[in-house]
Amino acid sequence: FSSQIDLLSTKLSQKTFTFVLDNSNQAYNPLNPSNLLQFAEERQPIIFQFGYELDDGTIEWVAPENLTLKGSPTTKKIQASFTAQDNLNLLTGIYYKGLYRPNGISLYDLAEDVLEDAEISDYLIDERLQGIITKGPLPSSTHGECLQIIANAGQCVLYTDRDGKIRIENAIDPKITTYNNGHVFYSAPDSAFNDLEPP
Repeated sequence: FSSQIDLLSTKLSQKTFTFVLDNSNQAYNPLNPSNLLQFAEERQPIIFQFGYELDDGTIEWVAPENLTLKGSPTTKKIQASFTAQDNLNLLTGIYYKGLYRPNGISLYDLAEDVLEDAEISDYLIDERLQGIITKGPLPSSTHGECLQIIANAGQCVLYTDRDGKIRIENAIDPKITTYNNGHVFYSAPDSAFNDLEPP
């Protein structure tokens, strides 16, 4: 599993998960009349979870990731290899609705228009983009690249969360919550991020 998130949105963020299955029974062989390839179609949801085994033998599980299958698996001898990616990298359709608007449009509304054109309904856009107005038309480019341009103009980070939701969030002044598992009486963990005076 690899995850790359560009905080400046100079390139598209990307999550990729590659896994290999035992294919000794040739279940994923296209020459096998009863193969399972028909159930491994492109853009099929893939949910996976991984954990870390602690010293006491228990496993601490990380929240699952929601990705989609990228193409058909490749088979080699007794192995079948699969690759999954996040929803952001599936936005390869072209956005042709870039217009010059003399009265301007907010980056929020522009992002919504791109996402609706891409037929994406599961997303979250930072409300602060409602206050940033542009007159510049978007180029005829992929939906993903248009969202990248919007995120870059609004100083936002563009990524998909663990649930597969596309998010455009402010990267300059993020809200940070800290947690700790106990500290000495003269320590204030929140002050590291919230500009609090030490006790």
